[in-house]
Amino acid sequence: MSPPEADRRARLGRYVSAAIGVVFAVLGLLVDLYTEQARNFVDTGWLQAVVRVGALVALFVLACVVTWLYADRSARAGSQKLITSASFDIRNQDFADDLPSEAAVVGRKLRYLERPTASPHLVVFLPGLGLDGGDFRHFMAVATEHTVAITLFGLNLKEARNDRYGPIDLTTQAQLVSGLLKHLQRRHPRKQLVLVGFSVGADMIIRLSELWHERPTGAPKVRAALLLDPNINLSTMNISSAVAKMDTAAPLAELKRLVQQAETLTEFQNVCEYLFKITQKNLNQVRQQARDIVAYCGANATSDQFLGRVQNLLGRVTQLKIIFSVHYEQQFNEMVANARAKGLSPTLFDVVGLDHFQLLDDDVVLEEVAKLIRAKTRSVD
Repeated sequence: MSPPEADRRARLGRYVSAAIGVVFAVLGLLVDLYTEQARNFVDTGWLQAVVRVGALVALFVLACVVTWLYADRSARAGSQKLITSASFDIRNQDFADDLPSEAAVVGRKLRYLERPTASPHLVVFLPGLGLDGGDFRHFMAVATEHTVAITLFGLNLKEARNDRYGPIDLTTQAQLVSGLLKHLQRRHPRKQLVLVGFSVGADMIIRLSELWHERPTGAPKVRAALLLDPNINLSTMNISSAVAKMDTAAPLAELKRLVQQAETLTEFQNVCEYLFKITQKNLNQVRQQARDIVAYCGANATSDQFLGRVQNLLGRVTQLKIIFSVHYEQQFNEMVANARAKGLSPTLFDVVGLDHFQLLDDDVVLEEVAKLIRAKTRSVD
């Protein structure tokens, strides 16, 4: 039994015990008040006695049921708060290849948030550019699944001003995430692993599938993956492209240009909130991440490259769903047509009338994760 479930049942037991005590106290008071009626029991007749006793029993049962429902709800509400901070110790054996000389990561930690439940599914979230596991905290608090939200190396808020945490490249980041996923699967071998990536986090899932294709031995077994606004080419990478060019010693000029690109009030609000978050981080690491993802997607890339990587990912997962925001609607139909020509099911993709950052809304993630877990067939024709 998971810690939140055990805590919920313990709370429930305490509430029910207290309720039973209260009900018996009330019954005792009633007996004291109606002692005379009890003495005249025989005179009242057996039918009236049965009715009265039955009424008291019904009252007792009703009180217990109401108390149980309230206690269960309260216990569940208490368990929602049990999101804990955890870390994965980085060791040399987590890497199949030699690390770049500047990647000083061995002996340090990869941070993540976790909320265990009794669910058979372990849902792991990968955040967008410069973001962290905390961006999924609200979803984790209401999800029934066992959830983990990863903060990529060097982007933990408490380490943002630590000069010892120098930038590392995309491949090293992918190897670290792969090591953590294998660690989580060893801890929970009976749970099905589901990956959810937002923006650059979705790109990371694609990069991970390539890493596992190159090094299949020991790769984690992934049940399903949900990609929210993955990047296709440079035309979909306004934020990443701007951050990649940012002068971290004087970042204001590029950040202001990003705000000026907003076309709606909602987009303006979301971009401002996003920039507030990333400017608290190590901007050198954020810029390195942006540069690597721009190079990975390619300035002149077409949808064919993206779809080829999707096909590779399908070789590593049983279920896959890719959701695009409204910013992709001009490219969506052509991409789906190309996907069909490659033998990919058009149901693999969807576009919604939401801004990029609105894809992180709790109700969107809850619905899409639930549909992905319920799906039974592979996303290929």
